[in-house]
Amino acid sequence: MTLTLDQALKIPGHQSDGRWDLPFLSASNPKLLKTAGLAHQAVGLTLYPEVPGVSLCGFRSIGCGKSCLKSSGRGAMHSTTDCRVRRAIRFLSDPARAVEQIDNEARRWFTKISATGQEMALRLNVLSELDWSSFEAGRWFLDRWHDRINLYDYTKNPDMDRLDRWRYHLTFSRTERNWSDCLKWIDAGKPVAVVFGQALPWDYLGLPVQDATSHDFRFLARPGYLQGLIALGKGKRDRTGFVVWS
Repeated sequence: MTLTLDQALKIPGHQSDGRWDLPFLSASNPKLLKTAGLAHQAVGLTLYPEVPGVSLCGFRSIGCGKSCLKSSGRGAMHSTTDCRVRRAIRFLSDPARAVEQIDNEARRWFTKISATGQEMALRLNVLSELDWSSFEAGRWFLDRWHDRINLYDYTKNPDMDRLDRWRYHLTFSRTERNWSDCLKWIDAGKPVAVVFGQALPWDYLGLPVQDATSHDFRFLARPGYLQGLIALGKGKRDRTGFVVWS
């Protein structure tokens, strides 16, 4: 099941180093930067997906774990990994305080982006998969922001309706073991993302494929199309079935 903050906080050892000067939100992730000419600008929360004793991706498969983007690009640098781990531990050590800081940062980003004429899009799980509806501070944040910005994420949690009340747009991620769930999302008219090993095909298993590599905004996806991504980092060597090879 998806990890809740209550579950995570029962695991010992997640204590902040006492410094809260590191920002939680950023627009520097390479995919979030692909906004030129678009009506939206993306900001994201990048927590390292695992810290000692707990995974922040409760639905990950063996394949997606081995292909995780945590180590691609700047994620291969120790300094980047250290920042992501520190954010995750601070979030787990005091989620209410972390969400309060995220709210303050979101207000600054909202003002900055609105001044450009763009709309703000916020991805709260760039590398993790925390269920923000499962803890009080998370629900408070969603209540405050759902009608002002575009909330969106990728997910492997098959519960497609859990965040609908907050207009939180979810794209389901195919793994080597969840195609039956993918079909349920497709039948419901909701987007499904598939990672391919080489050039994107025109279709996959009879379903048309849309190029999802040009930007991160899957809430702009064409209805009825699979969202095609290209394997990066360790995913280029995947043979578990997570990455689809033609």
